[in-house]
Amino acid sequence: MRNLYSLLFLIGLSLNLAAQKRPGSIKGNIVDEKTLETLPFVNVVIKTEKGAVIAGAATDFEGNYHINPVAAGTYSVEVSSIEYAKVKINEVLISPNIPTIQNFKLKMASCDMDVVTVCWITCCIAPTPRQPLLPIQFTDTLTTSEPALNTNELNLLEKGYSAFPNPTTGVINLEATNNIKSVLILDMDGKLLEKREEIQSQKQRFSLAKYPKGSYLMYVNINGMWQSEIIMLAD
Repeated sequence: MRNLYSLLFLIGLSLNLAAQKRPGSIKGNIVDEKTLETLPFVNVVIKTEKGAVIAGAATDFEGNYHINPVAAGTYSVEVSSIEYAKVKINEVLISPNIPTIQNFKLKMASCDMDVVTVCWITCCIAPTPRQPLLPIQFTDTLTTSEPALNTNELNLLEKGYSAFPNPTTGVINLEATNNIKSVLILDMDGKLLEKREEIQSQKQRFSLAKYPKGSYLMYVNINGMWQSEIIMLAD
């Protein structure tokens, strides 16, 4: 009986550790502080305490954003958009396996306003019912008749497009399963750097070598649907 209790304890401990390693996510809605109108194409970026970019996204036409997955931990969240003051929230806690809700109300930018910094004190977690863990089956060997897909092929299947290589030293290739309608490239402050419209092609090629090293946002319009991608320009 004692051995049975020990076994059950180890199983519970293993499940708890596995749950702790699962990533979380962050999502929310962004509106104008005065009009409460939803704001599309707002940049939301997650950074470490040292300022390294972890992930990012842009709001849709209803002002909603969702960054998933995000490794559990504490981060800063920066929100920026043209004509609005940048907002930065420090010490945002991302919990494993459940989404963190963080909404924003942006102020119109003024000449003497650069960044609004907020201390994130209370973790706002979306109430979701507890879901049972799915059983995991292990096998000694894994055999398949088809070759494994690379990252570009997986992106084409999941998102309908792929931007590669990423990180890049200067050139970024864009491929899509359907015709690309338009592409926007912005810096992390929301400044428009490149704009291509009425493309109607499944392949595009951009050169970012003239820009400083760092992170950039690429917006891709395919069949009327906008999607965003963080492009890392490195040495």
